[in-house]
Amino acid sequence: MASSVVFGHSNSGFQIGENTGPITANFHTIIEPQEQQPEPLSTVPFPRDPDFIHRGSLVDHIHEKCSGPESVVVLMGLGGVGKSQIAIEYSFRVREESPTTWVFWVHASNAARFEQSFWRIANRTKIPGRQDPASNIFEIVCGWLQDLKERWVMIIDNADDDEFLREWMSKPSTEEDGIIPRPPLLTFIPRCANGSIIWTTRSKRVATNIANARDIIPIEPMDTTQVVALVEKKLTTKQDHDDMIKLAEALEGMPLAIVQATAYIERRAPRCSVKQYLEELQKSDDQKQKLLNLEAGHRQRDWEARNSILATWQISFDHIQKIRPSAADLLSLMSFFDRQGIPEVALQNPPGDLVCLRNFLAKQGIVNHMASVPQDTYNTSLDDASKTQNLCCNDSFEDDITVLREYSFISLTQDLKIFQMHRLVQLATRSWLAAYGEADIWQAHFLWNIQREFRTGDNSRWVKCQSLFPHVKAAMSQRPRLKVAVKKWACLLISGAQYASWSGNTSEMMRMALKANEETERLLGSEHEYSMAAREMLALAYADAGKLREAESLQLGILEIYKRTLGEKHQNYVSHMHSLANTYQRQGRLQDATSLKIRALEIRKNTLGDDDPLTLKLLGSLASTYLDHDLLENAGSLNVQYLEKAKKMLGEEHPDVIAIMENLAITYFRQGRLHDAEILELQTVEACKKVLGESHSHTIRCMSNLAGHRRDRGWLLKAPDRPL
Repeated sequence: MASSVVFGHSNSGFQIGENTGPITANFHTIIEPQEQQPEPLSTVPFPRDPDFIHRGSLVDHIHEKCSGPESVVVLMGLGGVGKSQIAIEYSFRVREESPTTWVFWVHASNAARFEQSFWRIANRTKIPGRQDPASNIFEIVCGWLQDLKERWVMIIDNADDDEFLREWMSKPSTEEDGIIPRPPLLTFIPRCANGSIIWTTRSKRVATNIANARDIIPIEPMDTTQVVALVEKKLTTKQDHDDMIKLAEALEGMPLAIVQATAYIERRAPRCSVKQYLEELQKSDDQKQKLLNLEAGHRQRDWEARNSILATWQISFDHIQKIRPSAADLLSLMSFFDRQGIPEVALQNPPGDLVCLRNFLAKQGIVNHMASVPQDTYNTSLDDASKTQNLCCNDSFEDDITVLREYSFISLTQDLKIFQMHRLVQLATRSWLAAYGEADIWQAHFLWNIQREFRTGDNSRWVKCQSLFPHVKAAMSQRPRLKVAVKKWACLLISGAQYASWSGNTSEMMRMALKANEETERLLGSEHEYSMAAREMLALAYADAGKLREAESLQLGILEIYKRTLGEKHQNYVSHMHSLANTYQRQGRLQDATSLKIRALEIRKNTLGDDDPLTLKLLGSLASTYLDHDLLENAGSLNVQYLEKAKKMLGEEHPDVIAIMENLAITYFRQGRLHDAEILELQTVEACKKVLGESHSHTIRCMSNLAGHRRDRGWLLKAPDRPL
């Protein structure tokens, strides 16, 4: 019985019922119609920015470098500095000037987006063979570009980590495995005579891997004029010119931060202006972080990129933390310093110091990821740690510095052992640390390091203290939350107030002494040694500021406590008698001052003898009182006696020695020994300039004295026109 198979209306093919013979079938491949290649085009996925501000001849410079055969240019700089925006503007300029030039945009933030960009190029240009499942999209695009007759430019954006470009897609292996090795993606970026490649990256390491140094263009923040022009374009309401300049300074010319700020202002206009934004920005670090973390719409930025300057940088921080934790640790520490003049010596930690710090934190139940401190040192005793030699515990400190410089987070100064940072980078780092719960730990680390170096009691370190003082001032505004770190902080403020007194900075001395006094008394009690030291500094600050009654009241109370707790022979008691006597002298109570100084001098001599440093200081101080009494013979005799001993014991450039030279010169002048007075005054001026600097109040006073005495002698031509 015959049977048949019937296909439906939509089917076609070879139909058969029963068959006992051979069947031959011929199949023919359907040939796809050949696509017509488009005219030269651009795959840049962003519109042109109508608010773009040209930075001098930067775009011209890029154009010049891209005009040669096989040219490679790298735009390198901080995240948010405007690298991509400059590349976008250049892409539109190229198409304007040469419509026959192809422009291709490649996202290089990761392998997936890199491949996606190559597919976009292949599809937009209709490259033959791209639809073949067995084809390699990178080989297809690379080969097509190499054969392309017209001029082309490829912009490879955000190549901040080039590891995925350098890894083999399938590792080379033996032929027996049957695996054909597929080379790194980097090999599919063609170099040919009619093509130019522009990279953007935050990393100097990536830049130097890609191009020669001469082809790397560092992208710097905008200058003030450029920022003002950008603000004027972004805001529809007229702003005060001076306020826009202040905004440029506050945001350090970072374009992304400026766009953030103007977006915030524009959304709230007319109830918000640049001036009001600045007021909000300057309220506190917390408020600054809040404002700079706000995401602002930016049509010229990739969807994957963050529109917050702090968030943009924190992506890089995470990357550094992953690839080199010790460099992230170093950045964390540096973020608490003053942004300028960060000394290497305060960053490198002797092993003993870091072990002490780690134990110090461990006792409080606080542990962090400080990569530079091995876990096996965690239980090292403090006694053993303190004996450790002053060596850098992190042998790769130089490598850490290099990584941070590669990302433009820090830079060198003329002194290669001094670093500096952007203010906003510091803020972003501290915000990043707070997000991970480590800000308090690294702040304690900073206080530990800066207090170790800032030792005002060591007279040989005054010049070093001068360079460290800005960091002490930075610490003042950063009250720690950890109770154990507050003590370190208060001690640092006491030392800072002492240095401020010596340097003639009365207002800073008062601020630090008030804060230290308040914190130590609240934390440690009114009679703790640190509380007493803070109160002494506050009394001296009152005296220097001319608040003599307040100074006297505090000093009498301090003297009473020292007498009760330490006794009249103790150095603290004798030293404070001297401070009270100086206050009496300033009040014009010369007899009381003289009596108190003589009594203090006798106690000290009977206790430790004539060659004790405090005895010498009291001797010189008594001489100054005699000078105020106009007892010139007594003053001259004591000054000469003190000067010779002080030079031997303290050195000729010690501040106390300089002060007694000044007093002896004044004594000679009043005695009529004018020639001797001038020689000594000249020596005093030179010593002041060398030790204190020409702008120090003590130096200015000495120069004024010299000029005045010369005028009194009739040497008008030798006197300077004005004290410097």
